[in-house]
Amino acid sequence: MKKLLLLLIIPLLSLGQSPYTNWDEVFVNKIYYESGELKSIQNEITHYENSSTIKRPHGPFKSYYKNGKVKMEGNKVFKIGKKGFMYCNPSLFIGEIKYFHENGNLEFIKNYEVSCPEYAVTPYDPECCSNFQTNDWKKFNEDGKLITESKVYGDNYIVIFYVDGMIDWKKCYNSDNHRISCE
Repeated sequence: MKKLLLLLIIPLLSLGQSPYTNWDEVFVNKIYYESGELKSIQNEITHYENSSTIKRPHGPFKSYYKNGKVKMEGNKVFKIGKKGFMYCNPSLFIGEIKYFHENGNLEFIKNYEVSCPEYAVTPYDPECCSNFQTNDWKKFNEDGKLITESKVYGDNYIVIFYVDGMIDWKKCYNSDNHRISCE
């Protein structure tokens, strides 16, 4: 009977453990405009260290215009270096981030990657991590029509300009951002 009781209690004790090492809480943070409309919603992780509370965005987020339309949405990832919380920007965009016009139509789709030193060990990297926008993106006008996009091909990328949904012209670049022939 004692063995059965122990087998039932042990899994219950592990339910409260956070999947983040040394992190105490994972919660959803909502911020509102002074007039009461939802401004943003963001997953955050919280840690209590040296009698201070540290909160950092991690996971899905959305921000809104006052009219209720989505302004921006995507994901943030939490990374930190040994320089500490005050010296590194540990909440970084990652993956596809969408930006919207105030009328609700898509404005940009940008892609972000996170770069950490090769010797970094997540989540406590020896140096600060950073993020960068890739050369893979799209831009739309207020009517929702694609007007410009950039696509990556190996080490090169191409920027395509559209008029009325049709390709108007192209520019091609190498990995050093020097213009090259599109042929």
